[in-house]
Amino acid sequence: MNKLALAVTLALATAAHAQGTPDTISFVARLADAGQPITGTHDLDVALFDASTGGSPVWTESRSGITIPSDGLLYLDLGSVTPLDANV
Repeated sequence: MNKLALAVTLALATAAHAQGTPDTISFVARLADAGQPITGTHDLDVALFDASTGGSPVWTESRSGITIPSDGLLYLDLGSVTPLDANV
């Protein structure tokens, strides 16, 4: 089984924060290597950072045994394993 690491920059508007913190965030990505879809079963490490380059992780989550279909499309609800909080 392969292990993939995904880094995501999250920018939330202050107004959204004022309305309360969501428990999860829907995430969709097409995973590819040299233009070919990444498929099969993988362990994933996902991290949200406070800046688009450099920056520090503000949240992380690990997933085991995620099956990615032949088109390489990945659908996750971030926060369903490690809850999101107001700091994110």
